Amino acid sequence: GGWQNGLASVGGPWGVCVGAREGRERVWRERGGRGRGGVVRREGGGAGGRRGAAGAGGEGGGVGAVEGRAWGRGSSENLPVTVPANALAFLLYTSGSTGRPKAVAYPVDGALANILWLQRSYPFGPGEANILKTSYGFDVSTWELFWPLYTGARLVVARPGGHRDPEYLVRLIERYQVTTLFFVPTMMEVFLEAVPPGGCRSLRRVIIGGEAVKPRLRDAFHARFDGEFINCCGPTEAGTVVEGVIPREPGVPVLPLGRPCGNFRTYVLGPGLEVLPVGVPGEMYIGGEIGLAHGYHNRPA
Repeated sequence: GGWQNGLASVGGPWGVCVGAREGRERVWRERGGRGRGGVVRREGGGAGGRRGAAGAGGEGGGVGAVEGRAWGRGSSENLPVTVPANALAFLLYTSGSTGRPKAVAYPVDGALANILWLQRSYPFGPGEANILKTSYGFDVSTWELFWPLYTGARLVVARPGGHRDPEYLVRLIERYQVTTLFFVPTMMEVFLEAVPPGGCRSLRRVIIGGEAVKPRLRDAFHARFDGEFINCCGPTEAGTVVEGVIPREPGVPVLPLGRPCGNFRTYVLGPGLEVLPVGVPGEMYIGGEIGLAHGYHNRPA
Protein backbone atom coordinates (compact mmCIF):
# COMPACT_ATOMS: atom_id res chain seq x y z
CA GLY A 1 0.00 0.00 0.00
CA GLY A 2 0.91 3.65 -0.01
CA TRP A 3 2.32 5.58 -2.90
CA GLN A 4 5.73 6.63 -4.10
CA ASN A 5 6.60 9.83 -5.83
CA GLY A 6 9.37 10.81 -8.19
CA LEU A 7 9.80 14.21 -9.76
CA ALA A 8 11.44 14.77 -13.12
CA SER A 9 12.30 18.25 -14.38
CA VAL A 10 11.69 18.82 -18.06
CA GLY A 11 14.85 20.11 -19.69
CA GLY A 12 17.17 19.23 -16.80
CA PRO A 13 19.01 16.09 -15.69
CA TRP A 14 18.03 16.29 -12.03
CA GLY A 15 15.23 14.81 -10.00
CA VAL A 16 14.10 14.75 -6.40
CA CYS A 17 12.55 11.85 -4.54
CA VAL A 18 9.69 12.42 -2.16
CA GLY A 19 8.95 9.94 0.60
CA ALA A 20 5.90 7.74 0.42
CA ARG A 21 4.19 9.62 3.25
CA GLU A 22 4.76 13.13 1.95
CA GLY A 23 1.75 15.28 1.15
CA ARG A 24 0.83 17.44 -1.80
CA GLU A 25 2.19 20.63 -0.22
CA ARG A 26 5.62 19.02 -0.01
CA VAL A 27 5.42 17.89 -3.63
CA TRP A 28 4.53 21.42 -4.74
CA ARG A 29 7.35 22.91 -2.65
CA GLU A 30 9.81 20.42 -4.14
CA ARG A 31 8.85 21.73 -7.57
CA GLY A 32 9.57 25.27 -6.43
CA GLY A 33 5.93 26.24 -6.86
CA ARG A 34 6.46 27.04 -10.50
CA GLY A 35 8.04 25.94 -13.77
CA ARG A 36 7.53 22.89 -15.91
CA GLY A 37 7.73 19.42 -14.49
CA GLY A 38 5.66 16.48 -13.49
CA VAL A 39 5.16 14.04 -10.69
CA VAL A 40 4.96 10.31 -11.35
CA ARG A 41 2.98 8.49 -8.70
CA ARG A 42 2.67 4.78 -8.15
CA GLU A 43 -0.25 3.70 -6.01
CA GLY A 44 -0.61 0.34 -4.34
CA GLY A 45 -3.35 -2.05 -5.27
CA GLY A 46 -5.28 -4.40 -3.03
CA ALA A 47 -7.73 -3.27 -0.41
CA GLY A 48 -8.06 0.45 -0.46
CA GLY A 49 -5.62 0.83 -3.34
CA ARG A 50 -6.48 2.85 -6.42
CA ARG A 51 -5.01 3.82 -9.71
CA GLY A 52 -5.71 6.91 -11.72
CA ALA A 53 -4.48 10.40 -12.43
CA ALA A 54 -4.77 13.30 -10.02
CA GLY A 55 -3.84 16.90 -10.68
CA ALA A 56 -1.12 18.47 -8.56
CA GLY A 57 -2.02 22.00 -9.53
CA GLY A 58 0.33 24.60 -10.92
CA GLU A 59 1.50 25.52 -14.37
CA GLY A 60 3.02 23.00 -16.71
CA GLY A 61 2.82 19.90 -14.53
CA GLY A 62 0.62 17.35 -12.88
CA VAL A 63 0.48 14.04 -11.11
CA GLY A 64 -0.01 10.81 -12.98
CA ALA A 65 -0.44 7.35 -11.50
CA VAL A 66 1.62 4.57 -13.08
CA GLU A 67 1.00 0.88 -12.64
CA GLY A 68 4.03 -1.05 -11.44
CA ARG A 69 3.90 -3.56 -14.32
CA ALA A 70 4.29 -0.73 -16.86
CA TRP A 71 7.99 -0.45 -15.97
CA GLY A 72 8.50 -4.05 -17.05
CA ARG A 73 7.80 -3.16 -20.66
CA GLY A 74 10.87 -0.93 -20.89
CA SER A 75 14.25 -1.87 -22.33
CA SER A 76 16.66 -3.84 -20.15
CA GLU A 77 19.69 -2.22 -21.80
CA ASN A 78 21.87 0.22 -19.88
CA LEU A 79 20.91 3.83 -20.46
CA PRO A 80 23.48 5.88 -22.38
CA VAL A 81 25.31 8.56 -20.41
CA THR A 82 24.42 11.85 -22.08
CA VAL A 83 25.13 14.43 -19.37
CA PRO A 84 28.43 15.96 -18.19
CA ALA A 85 30.00 14.80 -14.93
CA ASN A 86 29.07 17.99 -13.09
CA ALA A 87 25.41 17.88 -14.18
CA LEU A 88 22.80 18.13 -11.47
CA ALA A 89 21.90 14.73 -10.03
CA PHE A 90 19.11 15.61 -7.60
CA LEU A 91 17.80 18.11 -5.09
CA LEU A 92 18.25 17.53 -1.37
CA TYR A 93 16.49 19.70 1.16
CA THR A 94 18.19 21.19 4.18
CA SER A 95 16.70 20.65 7.61
CA GLY A 96 15.14 24.10 7.60
CA SER A 97 16.60 25.02 10.98
CA THR A 98 16.98 28.62 9.83
CA GLY A 99 13.60 28.90 8.10
CA ARG A 100 11.83 27.23 5.23
CA PRO A 101 13.90 24.32 3.83
CA LYS A 102 16.01 25.13 0.76
CA ALA A 103 16.69 22.73 -2.12
CA VAL A 104 20.41 21.99 -2.45
CA ALA A 105 21.35 21.30 -6.09
CA TYR A 106 23.82 18.42 -5.88
CA PRO A 107 25.97 17.29 -8.85
CA VAL A 108 26.62 13.81 -10.22
CA ASP A 109 30.39 13.96 -9.69
CA GLY A 110 29.95 14.93 -6.04
CA ALA A 111 27.68 11.97 -5.35
CA LEU A 112 30.04 9.57 -7.12
CA ALA A 113 33.09 11.01 -5.35
CA ASN A 114 31.44 10.36 -1.99
CA ILE A 115 30.75 6.72 -2.86
CA LEU A 116 34.26 6.15 -4.24
CA TRP A 117 35.79 7.74 -1.14
CA LEU A 118 33.70 5.45 1.08
CA GLN A 119 34.90 2.43 -0.88
CA ARG A 120 38.57 3.41 -0.62
CA SER A 121 38.31 4.06 3.10
CA TYR A 122 35.99 1.20 4.07
CA PRO A 123 36.07 -1.55 1.40
CA PHE A 124 32.63 -3.05 0.88
CA GLY A 125 31.73 -5.77 -1.59
CA PRO A 126 30.49 -9.30 -2.31
CA GLY A 127 29.41 -11.18 0.79
CA GLU A 128 28.46 -7.97 2.62
CA ALA A 129 25.17 -6.11 2.91
CA ASN A 130 23.66 -2.86 4.12
CA ILE A 131 20.11 -1.67 4.71
CA LEU A 132 18.36 1.04 2.70
CA LYS A 133 16.18 2.65 5.35
CA THR A 134 16.81 6.40 5.21
CA SER A 135 14.21 8.67 3.58
CA TYR A 136 15.11 9.52 -0.01
CA GLY A 137 15.03 13.19 0.92
CA PHE A 138 18.26 12.84 2.92
CA ASP A 139 21.76 12.60 1.46
CA VAL A 140 22.59 9.40 3.36
CA SER A 141 20.07 7.51 1.23
CA THR A 142 22.30 8.12 -1.81
CA TRP A 143 25.13 5.95 -0.59
CA GLU A 144 22.80 3.51 1.20
CA LEU A 145 21.30 2.78 -2.21
CA PHE A 146 24.21 3.08 -4.64
CA TRP A 147 27.29 2.06 -2.62
CA PRO A 148 26.39 -1.66 -2.51
CA LEU A 149 25.15 -1.64 -6.10
CA TYR A 150 28.43 -0.16 -7.35
CA THR A 151 30.61 -2.63 -5.46
CA GLY A 152 28.73 -5.93 -5.71
CA ALA A 153 27.43 -6.04 -2.14
CA ARG A 154 23.83 -6.89 -1.25
CA LEU A 155 21.17 -4.26 -0.68
CA VAL A 156 18.49 -5.00 1.91
CA VAL A 157 15.49 -2.68 1.49
CA ALA A 158 13.61 -1.95 4.70
CA ARG A 159 9.84 -1.69 4.67
CA PRO A 160 8.33 1.83 4.78
CA GLY A 161 8.74 3.22 8.28
CA GLY A 162 11.05 0.37 9.26
CA HIS A 163 13.79 2.78 10.32
CA ARG A 164 11.64 3.68 13.33
CA ASP A 165 11.32 0.07 14.53
CA PRO A 166 14.56 -1.13 16.19
CA GLU A 167 13.28 -4.68 16.76
CA TYR A 168 12.47 -4.96 13.06
CA LEU A 169 15.98 -3.72 12.15
CA VAL A 170 17.53 -6.30 14.48
CA ARG A 171 15.60 -9.04 12.67
CA LEU A 172 16.72 -7.74 9.26
CA ILE A 173 20.36 -7.59 10.32
CA GLU A 174 20.34 -11.14 11.65
CA ARG A 175 18.32 -12.62 8.78
CA TYR A 176 20.44 -11.08 6.02
CA GLN A 177 23.75 -10.87 7.91
CA VAL A 178 24.02 -7.12 7.38
CA THR A 179 27.58 -5.82 7.77
CA THR A 180 27.19 -2.04 7.34
CA LEU A 181 24.62 0.33 8.79
CA PHE A 182 23.97 4.05 9.22
CA PHE A 183 22.31 5.66 12.22
CA VAL A 184 21.78 9.08 13.68
CA PRO A 185 22.83 9.01 17.36
CA THR A 186 19.27 9.32 18.68
CA MET A 187 18.13 6.17 16.84
CA MET A 188 21.40 4.40 17.61
CA GLU A 189 20.64 4.65 21.31
CA VAL A 190 17.21 3.09 20.80
CA PHE A 191 18.68 0.39 18.55
CA LEU A 192 21.30 -0.61 21.12
CA GLU A 193 18.56 -1.13 23.70
CA ALA A 194 16.79 -3.52 21.32
CA VAL A 195 19.83 -5.67 20.49
CA PRO A 196 19.82 -8.84 22.61
CA PRO A 197 23.07 -10.07 24.20
CA GLY A 198 25.24 -11.48 21.44
CA GLY A 199 22.91 -10.21 18.73
CA CYS A 200 23.77 -8.62 15.36
CA ARG A 201 27.31 -10.02 15.37
CA SER A 202 27.55 -9.66 11.58
CA LEU A 203 27.95 -5.87 11.86
CA ARG A 204 31.45 -4.84 10.82
CA ARG A 205 30.88 -1.11 10.80
CA VAL A 206 28.28 1.41 11.88
CA ILE A 207 28.42 4.90 10.37
CA ILE A 208 27.03 7.58 12.65
CA GLY A 209 26.12 11.15 11.71
CA GLY A 210 23.57 13.93 11.69
CA GLU A 211 23.96 14.77 15.38
CA ALA A 212 26.74 15.06 17.93
CA VAL A 213 28.00 11.70 19.23
CA LYS A 214 28.17 11.56 23.01
CA PRO A 215 30.81 9.57 24.92
CA ARG A 216 28.22 7.29 26.50
CA LEU A 217 27.00 6.22 23.04
CA ARG A 218 30.57 5.44 22.00
CA ASP A 219 31.08 3.34 25.12
CA ALA A 220 27.72 1.55 24.71
CA PHE A 221 28.55 0.63 21.10
CA HIS A 222 31.99 -0.73 21.90
CA ALA A 223 30.60 -2.72 24.81
CA ARG A 224 28.32 -4.62 22.40
CA PHE A 225 30.22 -4.79 19.10
CA ASP A 226 33.74 -5.40 17.83
CA GLY A 227 33.20 -3.45 14.60
CA GLU A 228 34.20 0.07 13.61
CA PHE A 229 32.19 3.03 14.88
CA ILE A 230 32.66 5.73 12.24
CA ASN A 231 31.79 9.37 12.80
CA CYS A 232 30.79 11.20 9.60
CA CYS A 233 29.94 14.88 9.56
CA GLY A 234 29.00 17.41 6.92
CA PRO A 235 26.23 19.71 5.72
CA THR A 236 23.71 18.83 3.03
CA GLU A 237 25.54 21.31 0.80
CA ALA A 238 28.62 19.07 0.71
CA GLY A 239 27.76 15.61 2.03
CA THR A 240 30.30 13.92 4.27
CA VAL A 241 33.18 16.35 4.77
CA VAL A 242 35.05 14.96 7.77
CA GLU A 243 35.17 11.43 9.13
CA GLY A 244 37.06 9.17 11.45
CA VAL A 245 36.84 5.88 13.31
CA ILE A 246 35.87 6.64 16.90
CA PRO A 247 38.52 4.96 19.07
CA ARG A 248 37.85 2.73 22.06
CA GLU A 249 38.52 5.20 24.85
CA PRO A 250 36.02 4.48 27.62
CA GLY A 251 35.41 7.44 29.86
CA VAL A 252 37.29 9.96 27.68
CA PRO A 253 34.97 13.02 27.57
CA VAL A 254 35.91 14.35 24.09
CA LEU A 255 35.35 12.58 20.77
CA PRO A 256 37.41 13.48 17.69
CA LEU A 257 35.40 14.83 14.75
CA GLY A 258 37.83 13.29 12.28
CA ARG A 259 39.83 14.42 9.26
CA PRO A 260 38.75 15.84 5.87
CA CYS A 261 37.45 13.25 3.43
CA GLY A 262 38.84 12.84 -0.06
CA ASN A 263 38.30 15.85 -2.36
CA PHE A 264 37.74 18.27 0.55
CA ARG A 265 39.83 20.85 2.37
CA THR A 266 38.73 22.29 5.70
CA TYR A 267 39.87 25.40 7.56
CA VAL A 268 39.06 26.82 10.97
CA LEU A 269 38.73 30.58 10.49
CA GLY A 270 38.12 33.58 12.72
CA PRO A 271 35.66 36.47 12.22
CA GLY A 272 38.05 38.17 9.76
CA LEU A 273 38.48 34.93 7.77
CA GLU A 274 41.96 34.50 9.24
CA VAL A 275 43.29 30.98 9.78
CA LEU A 276 43.29 30.23 13.50
CA PRO A 277 46.02 28.35 15.36
CA VAL A 278 45.46 24.87 16.78
CA GLY A 279 43.30 24.96 19.89
CA VAL A 280 41.53 28.24 19.11
CA PRO A 281 37.77 27.85 18.41
CA GLY A 282 36.31 29.25 15.21
CA GLU A 283 34.09 28.32 12.28
CA MET A 284 34.83 25.52 9.82
CA TYR A 285 35.05 26.50 6.15
CA ILE A 286 34.89 23.87 3.39
CA GLY A 287 36.62 23.88 0.02
CA GLY A 288 37.23 21.38 -2.75
CA GLU A 289 37.19 20.75 -6.48
CA ILE A 290 34.48 18.06 -6.29
CA GLY A 291 31.72 17.52 -3.75
CA LEU A 292 30.34 20.99 -3.13
CA ALA A 293 26.79 21.66 -4.26
CA HIS A 294 26.07 24.04 -7.12
CA GLY A 295 23.88 26.20 -4.88
CA TYR A 296 20.22 26.44 -3.90
CA HIS A 297 17.62 25.73 -6.56
CA ASN A 298 15.64 28.79 -7.66
CA ARG A 299 17.47 30.96 -5.13
CA PRO A 300 20.27 33.46 -5.74
CA ALA A 301 23.73 32.61 -4.37
